[in-house]
Amino acid sequence: MAWPLALLLAAQSVFPAKIVPKVPEPDHVLARVNGVAVTAADAAPFLWEWRGKEVVEDLIAYHMALQEATKLGVTVSDEEIEKDIERRLGLIRQSLQQGQTLEDALQAQGFGRSRFYVRLKSEMLLDRIALATFQPTAWVRVSAIVVPVDAPSGAEIARATARANEAYEKLGAGVSWADVMAGYGLPSERQGLLDWMPIADFPQPAQTQFGSLAKGGYTRPTQTARGIEVFRLDVRGADAAGDELELLRQAHLARFRPAVVERIRRESKVERPK
Repeated sequence: MAWPLALLLAAQSVFPAKIVPKVPEPDHVLARVNGVAVTAADAAPFLWEWRGKEVVEDLIAYHMALQEATKLGVTVSDEEIEKDIERRLGLIRQSLQQGQTLEDALQAQGFGRSRFYVRLKSEMLLDRIALATFQPTAWVRVSAIVVPVDAPSGAEIARATARANEAYEKLGAGVSWADVMAGYGLPSERQGLLDWMPIADFPQPAQTQFGSLAKGGYTRPTQTARGIEVFRLDVRGADAAGDELELLRQAHLARFRPAVVERIRRESKVERPK
């Protein structure tokens, strides 16, 4: 007895043949208990109930990502996927317990090379779909001096604004950024350096000033949710390179990838015949 040929070919038409798990023949003996055989045909129906939902959900996610990527002309090569699989397997090898094999560790997690392939290709395609809208020029990395507003009153806002103006004037007079922060008793962790941010996230006055600021230049004090802030332009996205550019790419993914995934799920028609 053999599995229908169409069933085997269907999987291979979507995935590279080398990653499709070999299906044992129905009469293949998986184990014997006191001489009684447990065959692949015995196990198959239970696999559907016990693990079938996991497999189907992974394949649904894979097809969603693949179809959207195809529409956008986005691809990921098998070589890239294999490289990442080997990287991750290497990390698992480093954490093996004494006497434990790589196969044991993968089985314990319900993973094999085929599942790595499906998951990683889905993830990498989604990354590239999200990066299709990546515009480095829309980002900046800044440091900030923040003067907190202790109460939502006009007098308190005026006090904080006056203090921030003093800091701005000192910077303009040549006092160093670190000395200004220290002189005002402001937190100096990371010297106020912020992570990469879209320019659109800043208040409009700061956005306007970024357009003409030179690297290392300062914005005038601007009210934000954190208080009254003076921003120093450290790096424009257009100038990011090397590790800094990779940090920017990761910031873009962290910001926009979830919305991409949600949109694809919302726009995909998934039917589940009974």
